[in-house]
Amino acid sequence: MDEAVAREGWKIVALTRLSPVFPFNLLNYAFGLTNVRVRDYVIATWAGTLPGTILYVYLGSLAGDLTRVATGLVTFARVPASTSTASATWDPLSTIGVRRHLERDGALPTAPLLERIGLEVVDAAGGVVELGNSPYVHNSRGRINGGVLGMVFQGAAEAAVPGHVGSDLHIHYLASARVGPIRTHTMVVREADGHVVCRVQALDAGADDLLVAQATVTLQRY
Repeated sequence: MDEAVAREGWKIVALTRLSPVFPFNLLNYAFGLTNVRVRDYVIATWAGTLPGTILYVYLGSLAGDLTRVATGLVTFARVPASTSTASATWDPLSTIGVRRHLERDGALPTAPLLERIGLEVVDAAGGVVELGNSPYVHNSRGRINGGVLGMVFQGAAEAAVPGHVGSDLHIHYLASARVGPIRTHTMVVREADGHVVCRVQALDAGADDLLVAQATVTLQRY
């Protein structure tokens, strides 16, 4: 085998590089134990990997032409761990190396997600929806979860603009939703062929209408 590689090294290297069956790193070690010339090894490796590289680049260019379904921009703020209701009993070091998951309580949900979290439409034309402060939407600090607020923004915008679905969401979190219910105010700021842009504010009605977050929602016609 060593003599064959030394004699026809570039052919063997090129053929093995062309085949995805042979592990690349293992071949590197294997060829290092043979008498294949460095020049043949380098040239054959370059030639053998070139077709695969071209294929991957082509597939990547196709992915760039795919239609974007949705995007999101979310801002976060660090808050003291002492504000969490679990801070007195939970040790973060105890979960290192432990695989964790949430057990589902009861049967698999079948209700629409916005209905499941308790979102109610108060005034569809004005994009006014309301979400009560329930344990189902709480985070560990007993506040309404930030991700749930994203659903609230989506529900408000879609209620204000029937026949459209949210496809792009930019959220700015300003304060904790402590009391509830959360009520929205929606304004349509742009209407164009096939899409609408709304500005939505989320107010904590139980805390003197404290502005807790605001979002820009883009909707596409369906």
